[in-house]
Amino acid sequence: MASNRGIIAASGIGGPRAFGHFGMGGSAGWADPDLELAMGYVMNRMSIGMTGDSRSFKLMQACFEAARG
Repeated sequence: MASNRGIIAASGIGGPRAFGHFGMGGSAGWADPDLELAMGYVMNRMSIGMTGDSRSFKLMQACFEAARG
């Protein structure tokens, strides 16, 4: 069920068991157990809001694509 997996996984990053959420200011945490891949992202300049930003989203996409091969 996508709602239990978090907004990041629900957006299509990762496989069926992937999960993750954005945090305050654009930070993010995400994992895909099937790929044995996890990542966290924090920055020294916070953005406004709690829905992440393009930097963290693009980094997660790149990690997933690299791990998937």
